Amino acid sequence: MFTLTHTTGQHAQPPVCIFKNFMDCRPSTFSGTEGAVGLLHWFEKLESVFEMCECPEARRVKYATGTLEGIALTWWNAQVQILGLAAANATPWEDFKELIKREYCTRDDIHKLEVELYHFVDDGVRD
Repeated sequence: MFTLTHTTGQHAQPPVCIFKNFMDCRPSTFSGTEGAVGLLHWFEKLESVFEMCECPEARRVKYATGTLEGIALTWWNAQVQILGLAAANATPWEDFKELIKREYCTRDDIHKLEVELYHFVDDGVRD
């Protein structure tokens, strides 16, 4: 699909993940209307893509936010206005995940997921 490493002489250059390579891996988009499960699936898909294209931590938020749409993109643009573009893009991936979860994964959503999981596990024990 694409080449991530480049060699010069006897020394291999470290892999370079550029945005085109990231997008070639077809990451999911997130619009903010998918609910808690949709947000968690978006995280999972992005983290898989990060691994495939060897995306460094320093680029993860910048690349991930390139897949935001609709109200989620509007939310991110507000964060950029508050923090400044460089600081917003420099947010560590795990911190970004917590930030966006606070916005799109309410306590009610988490409670519903816990109840569903409880019933799923309980039903599995009875079978």
